[in-house]
Amino acid sequence: MPDPTKSLPVSVRLPPQVKDALMHAAADDQRSISNLIEKVLTDWLRSAGYLQADKAAPKKPKR
Repeated sequence: MPDPTKSLPVSVRLPPQVKDALMHAAADDQRSISNLIEKVLTDWLRSAGYLQADKAAPKKPKR
C-alpha cells in the first residue's frame, strides 16, 4: 500500500499552447508548474465533491 503522505507522479500530455499558458500562469503565481496543477486540480475536485476538504489545514481569516 502506498504511503498516504507521499505524492505520486502522474504524467500528462498537453498541447504546446496549453503548456505555454500553464508556464506563464505558474510564474505569475510564483509556483512551479507541478504545484499549480496540484492546486487547480485539488480545488476542482473539492468543489465537485470528489475530495473532502483537508481538516488539518488552517483556514484563512476572512477580511
